[in-house]
Amino acid sequence: MRKFAVLASATAAIATAATTMAGPLLTITANVGGYAPVTSSSNGSPTATAGSYSYIGGVVSGFPMDWMISWDLVGEDSAVHPKSMFVTNGFRVQNLTSSAKTFDIMVTLASSPSLSGVPLTGTSLLGGTLVSDAAGSNATLTSIGSLWTGQVNGTSYAPSALMNNAYVTTSATTSFGASTGSWNGTIAGALASVGYRMNFTLGAKSTAVFTGYWEVVPTPGAFATLVVAGGLANRRRRTS
Repeated sequence: MRKFAVLASATAAIATAATTMAGPLLTITANVGGYAPVTSSSNGSPTATAGSYSYIGGVVSGFPMDWMISWDLVGEDSAVHPKSMFVTNGFRVQNLTSSAKTFDIMVTLASSPSLSGVPLTGTSLLGGTLVSDAAGSNATLTSIGSLWTGQVNGTSYAPSALMNNAYVTTSATTSFGASTGSWNGTIAGALASVGYRMNFTLGAKSTAVFTGYWEVVPTPGAFATLVVAGGLANRRRRTS
């Protein structure tokens, strides 16, 4: 039986002690090498900016330790800001073994259900660096289909053509494409979550560090329509 360890973050403890300050739930799900997915969740720790939360944590495989994933993310609560967004300050994926491993990783941030049936616009950017952890050897990263896709409610919406990254190899540190994408549409029902999915093969003794952002906001004019509609509804209630 394979065992995994979840690196408990201080942010989770703070969120538990002060649930009134807890941010939207962040969930990281990693499927590595075809084994059962490993999941870690946290409500984050409030930052100095109202409605903004910090998420720090990680997961590692058990004995024999053969991979590690860690993250340092900032997310915004769409109940406070009229958008749902998170920024990756660093999402680190490390293959500790002497053979390639496949990674399928889902990063999901919960959103306020107040955005329902509203035309939305999603914008995204994700790139990173690749480094070899073994002297004199190359680090490799190969996308499986699209290296990453932006998601809304667990479904990929960002145009995959912009998310493809070519095979990368280096004997030192190198950057891989900062792919950008956008999406416009109206989802069925409420906006429950935003996120991205990374799908790639990481070579032996290789580390990939992703940075970027994913943001979903009402299309121009849509939020103003909501405000006007809400004001009219309140006026009707007061009149009645």
